[in-house]
Amino acid sequence: MVKRENRDGIRRIKERVENEMPDICLGAMLRVESEAKRVVYLGHPEHLENKSGTLGRSITTESELKGRTIRTVTGTNIIYARIHELGDVRYKEGVNKYIPPRPYLTPSFVEKKGEVRDAMRDGIRQIIREESI
Repeated sequence: MVKRENRDGIRRIKERVENEMPDICLGAMLRVESEAKRVVYLGHPEHLENKSGTLGRSITTESELKGRTIRTVTGTNIIYARIHELGDVRYKEGVNKYIPPRPYLTPSFVEKKGEVRDAMRDGIRQIIREESI
């Protein structure tokens, strides 16, 4: 039989994880945002040219809780950002113009996914440690 104090401790841990998880996710995904900005500002001979800095400044991370679902997104609302990330074919004056992909978000997530996972795990472990005292 589980002692009452153990059930109360588990309930407190569950409540804290539910309440703090959006912030934990946000903190973890800020690593991807930082890396994406670094990649954009670094540029690449065949890729991005950092002329105005608008793309880098527009990259943001948001986290929201809807019901029991947490949605954390790193991205930008700049219209040409998708073209840089995925490439495109544009038709202009009777000619198809190929714009090669110049990814910055996908490689940033791939680069930082281990850190994101570790940061989320560490956040949850911290809550468990604090509530177990």
